[in-house]
Amino acid sequence: TTSSIGTGTTTITPVQTGSTISETTTTSSIGTGTTTITPEQTGSTISETTTTSSIGTGTTTITPEQTGSTISETTTTSSIGTGT
Repeated sequence: TTSSIGTGTTTITPVQTGSTISETTTTSSIGTGTTTITPEQTGSTISETTTTSSIGTGTTTITPEQTGSTISETTTTSSIGTGT
């Protein structure tokens, strides 16, 4: 979900040979907001939730790589100004 006044970009690039991948990305920005998720895995489960809310410039990047069983990441960024 991307809601922006200005410029908002959301990129998700999953690569997996396991069983489950679940990603939720929400970007709300006044100015410029960018969210990039690039997972790579051969395990069983990957779950990522990223929320970015910014006034100014906010960037959230998650790049996990694993061959294990479970990876779970939750990232929340709220910034007035610049947040990375």
